[in-house]
Amino acid sequence: MDREEARARMLRLWMTASTSDAARTSIHTTQGTVVHTDKLITNAGQTLFACTNLATPLGTYTHAVLRDHDVAQMEWPLTTSELRALLLDDMDK
Repeated sequence: MDREEARARMLRLWMTASTSDAARTSIHTTQGTVVHTDKLITNAGQTLFACTNLATPLGTYTHAVLRDHDVAQMEWPLTTSELRALLLDDMDK
């Protein structure tokens, strides 16, 4: 996979994640805390993540920004059609 294909793949992934109507995104931090957010988008360098309604053990923040080095893992459910679109787009190339 060349650089342009990798870039397109990541853009499709983030677009799907940020526009999905599925349930909330779960984020596991490097400190072992699990937080949840309604919407998640990233900056161009994928170093910052903007969140809406970030639910943490200390309360809910309407708007928040997470740094990439604080995130260990992200989980978000995708519908069958969203997942199929991501996979089939990759297989077509």
